Amino acid sequence: MPEKRGFRLLPIPMRRDDPRWQRSWWQKPCLVFEVSEERARSVAYHYFSTLEGGLPAALCGHPWDDPDLVICEERQVMGEAPGTSLVTNLAGEAIDRTDSEAP
Repeated sequence: MPEKRGFRLLPIPMRRDDPRWQRSWWQKPCLVFEVSEERARSVAYHYFSTLEGGLPAALCGHPWDDPDLVICEERQVMGEAPGTSLVTNLAGEAIDRTDSEAP
């Protein structure tokens, strides 16, 4: 099984006006532990999605999947990566819906 790595996902400030950001309850940088950039983006899309029961991203698009909206950088992480996918803020604290930016 491939080893998980840390991927830092950084929303591009100049592109925050894209309507696809309405499909995400989180619009700040985050760190995702996964095996590839593609999987890290997918985890962020599913974790932050406001499309519960709505159209799939393949039909309507989602900001975390788009390199024009979110930069993805592989980060060297000290210590062992978690066994499951994990989404944290850049300080390493887990993010949950109580941290939502939505009104």
